[in-house]
Amino acid sequence: MMLAGGLELKQLFAYKMVLVSLCRIGCNQDTRLRYKLQILTKVAAELSKYMPEKAAEDTSSILRSPMPGAVVAVSVKPGDTVSEGQEICVIEAMKMQNSMIAAKTGKVKAVHCKAGDTVGEGDLLVELE
Repeated sequence: MMLAGGLELKQLFAYKMVLVSLCRIGCNQDTRLRYKLQILTKVAAELSKYMPEKAAEDTSSILRSPMPGAVVAVSVKPGDTVSEGQEICVIEAMKMQNSMIAAKTGKVKAVHCKAGDTVGEGDLLVELE
């Protein structure tokens, strides 16, 4: 779609979120302006003002399961000190073992799983102080 001033509008639709790229004709990837837009029905737009914004969770102090699976091993216990990148536990999913590592150095506050447990996506595994 062409806009005034030689601007070209390109759209990529993914559900109801739209990534809009604006650029002058002949511009390259680096000079585009990018905006995220949300397309809503009139009713949804009116009701959206009552919906609180979801705050981003600080995940540096917690370890959540990235997928459903079975806990194979837990390498830490409450009170242990872990360093960034250290293996905390191993989850088996679809016949593959995935090592879960610490995102930061800290002390283990709580362990919410044990070997043999079945976990779902997003389940809390370990908390760090």
